[in-house]
Amino acid sequence: MKVVLFLGSGISFPTKLPGLESITDSLLNDEWHIYSDQSFSPGPDPNPNIPTRCFVNRIQEFLKYLKGYANEYYSQRRGQKASYEDLFYLCEQIYYEELNEVENPAMQEFTKYIKHTSKDLFEPLPPTYFGFDTSLKELSSRACDLIQYGLSYLLYTNKTPDGLNLLTDIAKSDYFSSVSIFTTNQDILIEKIFTKNGVEYSDGFGETEGEIRYFYPELIDIGKKMKLIKLHGSINWYRFVRKINTNEEEERIGIPMNPDYWHCFDNKGHRVRPVDGKPYFLTGVYNKMLKYGFGIIAEMHYRFHEVLHDPEVQFIIMSGYGWNDRGMNARLMEWMLSDNNKHIILLHENPEISIKENSKSAMWHRYDRLVEMKKLIPVKKWLCNVNLNKIITIIESIK
Repeated sequence: MKVVLFLGSGISFPTKLPGLESITDSLLNDEWHIYSDQSFSPGPDPNPNIPTRCFVNRIQEFLKYLKGYANEYYSQRRGQKASYEDLFYLCEQIYYEELNEVENPAMQEFTKYIKHTSKDLFEPLPPTYFGFDTSLKELSSRACDLIQYGLSYLLYTNKTPDGLNLLTDIAKSDYFSSVSIFTTNQDILIEKIFTKNGVEYSDGFGETEGEIRYFYPELIDIGKKMKLIKLHGSINWYRFVRKINTNEEEERIGIPMNPDYWHCFDNKGHRVRPVDGKPYFLTGVYNKMLKYGFGIIAEMHYRFHEVLHDPEVQFIIMSGYGWNDRGMNARLMEWMLSDNNKHIILLHENPEISIKENSKSAMWHRYDRLVEMKKLIPVKKWLCNVNLNKIITIIESIK
């Protein structure tokens, strides 16, 4: 039978990857510096002759200011504090307003308010920091960069993934003829556990060409039992410009095999340059939905749409997802309610609190009814504590 797994960041906790709160704290309070390629890296400036700390401090002060503003709003709405995702969303809206990129009348007064109540943030830096712009447009743009680069460092680990054995067991089980994993995670733990256990899967990236594996949409559909679809991108995806011939170039998403992604080469020894050096994944909140229809992200979501409309897919095994993405929620809810034979098996230790009461979605008034209808089947254990036999038993009891 065919089965879908829908996974979120919660499955990475057993490997001790940081969560929302610790990532936010690190970005706002830890020491970061700007590298020569304008990326952000953890730790102090390696070159004391090119100091960047004062500018990074200013960016962190700006983020703290926004966090204070947002905390008041979120504490009243859902009793929570703003995370780095909320701050990225705010910063991107501010940047687009200052750039005149997106028309949003509500942002005009907000940016005026920021400029009026935090004038010290926009004061010029000392002469030794010549070239660092402290305008609202630049601070909001570079704050997004700090979050994006910082997240790629914080989500990377050399540790062996922990608590993901169920994924390997499902992949190797003869009970399932086809397994499609859809994940909102940007980390690469699933890839690591599959490589470690010899699980073959298709993710749309081809064999290494020189020092890069490039994305080709048609490769997602090759005849492997296991598909891995990353709906929000990944910390090891980058945009590259490569030569087609003497006069032509093309931009393509790739996974560099060389850790120094600025110095990758093709099969002919030609250097392949990254477009901007930023890892290609989505960050933020509601702004993510605006990007679901473009580029490689659209290819991923097309496969999600396609699989959800396969009449043979009757079960989604879900874990680690907090139901806080409105775009995903709408698709999942539509799928569940489209047919009496559609079920989500929810692996979560405390779904009545974390999902029913604390998610941003409409689950708070639908949860009990969905459980009663057996559309939502809660298993009060984390994925790391559930075995294959338990999954098969649940499926057999409903079929």
